[in-house]
Amino acid sequence: MLDHTRIILVKNALSHSLSACKSLKLQGFILPINTEWCGVIVSNEKDIEKSTKNISKKTKTFAFLYEHVEDYGWYYHLYNEGKPISTLHISHIEDEDDTDNINLPLLKDLALSKSHIERFSQLLQTDYRGEEYYLLDLFKAAFQFQQAEYLSYENLESLESSQLEALQVEFLAPPIQKTSFVDHVRALFEEKLQHMDFILDNGLKAELHVIFQRNLNGFVYRMFFDISERNRLTFRLLTPYRDNQTFQSLRDKHLDMTFVYQNKKEMNELLEKHGYLFIKRANEYINTHPVIIGNVDKLYEQKLNRTLTKYNYKQTNYIPNIIERGGVITYQKAPDYTFLFKHYQGDASIEPMIVFKGKEYFIDQIIEYHRESLNLQLRMGQHIYFSFRTETEFFQTVDKLMNYIEWILQTGVENVVI
Repeated sequence: MLDHTRIILVKNALSHSLSACKSLKLQGFILPINTEWCGVIVSNEKDIEKSTKNISKKTKTFAFLYEHVEDYGWYYHLYNEGKPISTLHISHIEDEDDTDNINLPLLKDLALSKSHIERFSQLLQTDYRGEEYYLLDLFKAAFQFQQAEYLSYENLESLESSQLEALQVEFLAPPIQKTSFVDHVRALFEEKLQHMDFILDNGLKAELHVIFQRNLNGFVYRMFFDISERNRLTFRLLTPYRDNQTFQSLRDKHLDMTFVYQNKKEMNELLEKHGYLFIKRANEYINTHPVIIGNVDKLYEQKLNRTLTKYNYKQTNYIPNIIERGGVITYQKAPDYTFLFKHYQGDASIEPMIVFKGKEYFIDQIIEYHRESLNLQLRMGQHIYFSFRTETEFFQTVDKLMNYIEWILQTGVENVVI
């Protein structure tokens, strides 16, 4: 985080300031600072003076433009109903201070800590050289602006989602004309997602959901925005590996969320309020949960052969480097008995199937159906998956799959297919 603060501080309820910012079509962030003041951080910092004036005028209240650069100095401009009423410039390196228009009586009325504003006032009326940092501390304490320190647009953009949540930051969305759900999502988040190496998935044309995908180490992660269920807005991260523990973890980390709305206005508000934090959390999760696996061909083939050749199945198709490239491994005993091991490019899972008398059966469904015979403890909503994130997990998954296949072959394929 840079040692730099650039923020608009508004003496108003957060909800009123949020409404004003939206009316003014400001982009950036808004957050509570204390019980009486909230902070607005705008993306267009070149026009921050104008934005401060406009917010003050729109809310009909006081607004500070406050900036502090650690090694150079700090200043504020205070507006009331859009009119400048107090300024202060303090330099740490040059004798260029501006203390002519402080308006101390007004500051004393506005301050939340009378003792700190009194000491601030007294120090300003003396030779305060060498006390510039103490002067700043008194100003922040007088208005309880300590939480505003080091808040700027660049700094907030760099924070992790947990830090943004702790600060109760809300995203100020860019102004968007009335448009479709897909266009709204793209306008809000596509540029930010591109900076995170996500691209829009154009392969699936739909009006009620949007998917952005990111390829990491050859495996694909997807962010899913959906309103296909009536009056339900869903944010979901789809990972290339699937298991019950991962699904629960994604729910716990607010990476699989559904909100209820009554009308399009509420839906748009939910999208804008929760979408930014969702994409931050999702990207952080992806960066800390990558799939890392090399070429496993030789040992994979050995494990398949060890189980299936015992029952007179022969390999009829094998794709080199199948985890990366995708494809199907095939073992067959007779025209009516075939095992397929499907891999999809970008996906960290195995989809095993049996083809029996021309009909395909998913092995995970067979195992779930016969879970009592196999003494499997599956809670409501849980399923069997054959996924992995590392080489170790991959071979553990293959061993588990081979144990199930061994049971199927011992029991008889014709006796277990459903």
